[in-house]
Amino acid sequence: MRVNRQIILKFGILNCLLLFSNCAVNKENKVINLYAYDILNEVDYKYVSKRTLNYSEIAYNQGFNVYDIIEHNVEKNWVLEEPPHLDFDTIFNSKQRIEFNNKLKGLEAVKLKNGLLKINAVKPSKANVWLSFPIIQEGLNGKIYAFLYQGTSVESQIRIFKKEENKWVEIGMVPIGIS
Repeated sequence: MRVNRQIILKFGILNCLLLFSNCAVNKENKVINLYAYDILNEVDYKYVSKRTLNYSEIAYNQGFNVYDIIEHNVEKNWVLEEPPHLDFDTIFNSKQRIEFNNKLKGLEAVKLKNGLLKINAVKPSKANVWLSFPIIQEGLNGKIYAFLYQGTSVESQIRIFKKEENKWVEIGMVPIGIS
């Protein structure tokens, strides 16, 4: 009987620990989700596709990978600038760079929620811009960065943002293709 109580007590403690850790993860995911919608609201087109693109759709159509982002990023309003503009060694350590690479390769399509968007999400056939769901990545010194693929019938690019105080600032981009 005493052994059963000890097992039940240990099982109860383990369940409580798992519950608290799940609550922390859920809270972190909600913050990342809100960050992502803040970034999506930076898009300056009238109609975006209701469904975001996943990594294989972007990589297949545009042929980019994480090394393209690292090596070919330029300033937001660049004119014949020699890349790279951002030195990823100064914003991410090796662990964070691997984490970013894994997030990029694992990027999934998401059905956007109109209530969180300031822009109109429509059927892909009626859209004038196609997006990825933003990748949010913590960098050195706790700084937060976001990466958003944005493609139109004319051009496609990866937009790079940095969280500064309570707003997102676009700090660079990676030109992917021009039609």
